[in-house]
Amino acid sequence: MKPNYIPEIDFLRAVAVVPVLLFHVGLEHVPGGFLGVDVFFVISGYLITTILWSDEGSWRWAYFRSFYLRRVRRIFPVFFVSMLVTLGTAYALLLPESYRSLALSATAATAFASNIYFTFNTGYFDAPLDQVALLHTWSLAVEEQFYLVWPALILLLKSRSGPIRCLFVITLAAASLGLSIVYTWKAPQLAFYNLPFRTFEFLLGAVLPLFVVQSAFYRRCGRYVVRWAAAIGLAMIVTSYLAIHETSGIPGWVVLWPTVGAALFIGGVVHSNFVSWNWMRAPIFLGIGRISFSLYLWHWPVVVFYRAYQADSALTPVARIALLIFVTVLSVVSYGLIEKP
Repeated sequence: MKPNYIPEIDFLRAVAVVPVLLFHVGLEHVPGGFLGVDVFFVISGYLITTILWSDEGSWRWAYFRSFYLRRVRRIFPVFFVSMLVTLGTAYALLLPESYRSLALSATAATAFASNIYFTFNTGYFDAPLDQVALLHTWSLAVEEQFYLVWPALILLLKSRSGPIRCLFVITLAAASLGLSIVYTWKAPQLAFYNLPFRTFEFLLGAVLPLFVVQSAFYRRCGRYVVRWAAAIGLAMIVTSYLAIHETSGIPGWVVLWPTVGAALFIGGVVHSNFVSWNWMRAPIFLGIGRISFSLYLWHWPVVVFYRAYQADSALTPVARIALLIFVTVLSVVSYGLIEKP
């Protein structure tokens, strides 16, 4: 079952992907732009749980097959096209040793295990750029690993009482957050790249369809309450981009700032009493939201190859603008020719 289309979710996707792009082209005014990935984790947790929890059909093997087939159709075509183009371009630009490293990361990405590969082979903030054109696939690997586990857990929760469901989810989220806080300082690469330390981010989105939207308190909320929740959540996300930086200790407790904000925003905009601000539904925001997956897939290889070709890691303002325009055009084409079909 597909959740009802809510334009504000596409707006939130735009709010998540644009700072990632700006951070990766070196714009210093958004030092926490990489946190857009964490916002995406919350969105994924909400949407996938909504689909799974609202399904009223029988939980047979056919259901799981249908769920994973939808995931394959949604992700695989554009993912593998972007990876093949990346490998082909790298073959023309990179030295053999760098290309071998890239090929190894591509092999891991094919199995959606690149996060594990990068845990032991590179750091997100200090990687040699010519070897990590697929570094951004770590977050896709984390999402796919979550999708492998979460449907079975949802099946388990459906057969349990409300208090047991709540206790299970709270315990799982608390354990993940606790591990994340401890290992962010003890083993930062392990915590940064791997699902056990990121699970609580998905669960912040998952608790909305599981518990919040079903509650009597939530249903009684008036339009002013839900608008304030959305406004506060959006403010938390935006301020996190401006105030948090790569040395803040990521993920850990710090990512609660944008992720709780994302959960508040989603909880506000999906309420039946929510009256949207018209500017959130502007075509530019909704358009960016729709192509956000393509934008995320294409932007990092483009930036890496430009820097490799220029043999200079610094980007001028003109180069930044040109790269952003090129990536946007490429993503629009990718969305229209690959993603949407």
